[in-house]
Amino acid sequence: MKMNNISEIVGFIFSNGDNLVCDDRYEKTIISGIVKKKTSLRNEGKLNNFFNDISDEWSLTITLNEDENLLTCSNSIDHSFVSEYNGLQLLPDDKLSIKLEIYKNTRKANRNVYCEKAFNEWVQSRSAIELLKTTSSDIKRNGFVNFNIIENKQAYLYSKRIRVNDSTSVNKNLKAYPEYSNFDQNNEYPYIGSDFRVSEKKVSCPFLQSRLTNLSNLFSITSLFDVTYLQGENLFYQLKGYKFFQGKIPAKDLTEKYDIYSKINNWIFDDSANIADKLGISKNIISLHITANNIILNDSVFSSILSGHKIYLKENVSQYLKVRSKINDELADILKEIRSSLQELRTNYQKSNFLYISFFMSVYVIRTLIKKDFEQIFTKDTTVLFFAFIGISVIYLIYTIWSVITMRDRIKKHYQNVKSKNLDIMEKSDIERILKNDSEFDDEISYFNTRISVYVILWILTMVVLTFAVLYLSEAI
Repeated sequence: MKMNNISEIVGFIFSNGDNLVCDDRYEKTIISGIVKKKTSLRNEGKLNNFFNDISDEWSLTITLNEDENLLTCSNSIDHSFVSEYNGLQLLPDDKLSIKLEIYKNTRKANRNVYCEKAFNEWVQSRSAIELLKTTSSDIKRNGFVNFNIIENKQAYLYSKRIRVNDSTSVNKNLKAYPEYSNFDQNNEYPYIGSDFRVSEKKVSCPFLQSRLTNLSNLFSITSLFDVTYLQGENLFYQLKGYKFFQGKIPAKDLTEKYDIYSKINNWIFDDSANIADKLGISKNIISLHITANNIILNDSVFSSILSGHKIYLKENVSQYLKVRSKINDELADILKEIRSSLQELRTNYQKSNFLYISFFMSVYVIRTLIKKDFEQIFTKDTTVLFFAFIGISVIYLIYTIWSVITMRDRIKKHYQNVKSKNLDIMEKSDIERILKNDSEFDDEISYFNTRISVYVILWILTMVVLTFAVLYLSEAI
């Protein structure tokens, strides 16, 4: 037996077509009423075909005159229940009552709805805050609550946290962004407006849709305003922008007229980038368009916020380009310092060679051209003088090495300072990108170290070669 309207079917089985009353709530469904005309039940097998369609646990009670429980069964109907029911003999004034209680599974995200009309009546009797209090613990545990309407599979409504006939899983991690707002009940209700935004629907459960609209706008405001808290059914708020406002509004009044807050909220929090900047701009512009007793916004406010953000970005881009240009200029200066240090090392090496060449030329001219002496060009005196020059050259070499290494270390420190001093206005990754992950600087330092080694080796080799030459030509040896 295919289940459609469960109360009608139960009424048909036990009461020959009389409708029973259905009370469909969040926790359980109760179908009850008077059996106006008792009929015999068919065999228990056919009855269980119907009751097997009930996926939740259930109990069935037959009562006489509203105070005497005659028959009870749970989760299945056996032969004895059918026999006893069929054997009941009623007096003319006796009233036979039936009560079917279905206990909905409280651990799963899906809640079965067995009577759509009764469920809509239950939702209508609850405010948005009451609905949230009822469902919030399950939303926190499972990520969402889905109302599975048994008799109407065509019904459909989707929001991230509460939906109809949609069991698509979502991220269970709730993001309330407490670092950006000050909602007093954030731990109890860790939601933002987009959690309850209805994105898809088919005409069904109109009262559920209106409650979700209330919740979406409510949590959009708690995310946008500086101080908010719920007291009963009222939302108290404070907003600090260009102007300061405070007041309260009943949550039930947060209807479609306040949807602009949901639109702003979605724009701010759907993209995790620049939340603080977008939030600050939104607060300032909102404060220019509300009054002490009226916080309704029109669509033009959202356009103003978007324009304000574009202007803000444009100014930031200009500032960003200036900072990037400054970093590149400082890098160029640092590279120039490195090359200047290499130039100093090369110049000192050339000066040292010039000193040797001058000395050799002087000795050679004096001994060969003036004194006409072509043997033992280097006397004892000139040999001593040469080694004195070698000693000075060694000292000069040591000083030059110390000087350029000190310069290199100072340049490295300068480079790190350039990076660190811009961290307060730029992301580290962006600075690394501008500096190409230090590749250009590292290449220059590597080249610098190689050139130092080359010049030092050349300097030492020059002194060694000249020393051997003097030793060979000296008369003192």
